[in-house]
Amino acid sequence: MRIYAYSKPGQMVNHDYTDDVAITIARTKRAAVRLFRELYGDCTRDDVRVFNKRFLKRNIVILTDY
Repeated sequence: MRIYAYSKPGQMVNHDYTDDVAITIARTKRAAVRLFRELYGDCTRDDVRVFNKRFLKRNIVILTDY
């Protein structure tokens, strides 16, 4: 299992926020995309990133596009 993140600006309808990030735990990137598409219909493989195990060992993940 790995942590996957979906980040794409302007995805929340009726909100002023533009820097949304969603995370999920999945076995594969394909499975993560399927999960994200339940809430974000236009999610593509290119929008999803997997976090390196090195980051997971440190018990912290910074979720930002900056």
